Amino acid sequence: GNFIPCPAVPGAVAFTGLGPTCTNLPGSTAGATATPGVATGTPSCGGYPNNGDVWFSATSSPTGTLALDVDHVSATNLAMAIYSTTGGCTPGNLNQSEPPIFPAPPANDPIYCNADLIPGVDNSPFISTSALTPNTLYYIRVWPQNNTSNGGTFTICAYYPVPPINDNPCSPTTLIATNPGCVPVTFNTQDATNSSIPTPVCSTPNNDVWFRLTVPSTG
Repeated sequence: GNFIPCPAVPGAVAFTGLGPTCTNLPGSTAGATATPGVATGTPSCGGYPNNGDVWFSATSSPTGTLALDVDHVSATNLAMAIYSTTGGCTPGNLNQSEPPIFPAPPANDPIYCNADLIPGVDNSPFISTSALTPNTLYYIRVWPQNNTSNGGTFTICAYYPVPPINDNPCSPTTLIATNPGCVPVTFNTQDATNSSIPTPVCSTPNNDVWFRLTVPSTG
């Protein structure tokens, strides 16, 4: 089974040949056991029931991107985290990766540990990041949240995300003011990244996109 995260890696199921579209692998937490001695302890998101985790591995893109998407099959509530290694091949050298972004995230930042895509709506975990070390092997830990009875079979997809064209504040999408009325236009935040600017006072952004608009002379 894929229950031992190290060395590189007997047991951890490897993704190969990744690109901009999903590469899918099957997985199951049935019969899985705990991984003791991980340097950063229990994952920072999704209650860890002290047993039942399984491991995968994937190499980040040449620009440091990686996206992971878990879909439940018989499992009902899984969580996921990305780990890096800091040396030899033991669980003690595994560290849950945290993003080097501005502003500094809290210890349980969901970019590298995710329990639910949309809490209360979609409890399938999803991670998309552009802040990994390029061309580096990472390990992916998947476990049933809170109780092993939430585990079971699942599929996990890995790919190299392509940010939207208006992902950067220096390349915003131009909106056209119409008069009279409003013409809705559809956009997408899928695989967007964080911007290194001060956080807005009204919320905490995570993966933003940008627009610009010239206000008509009528205001």
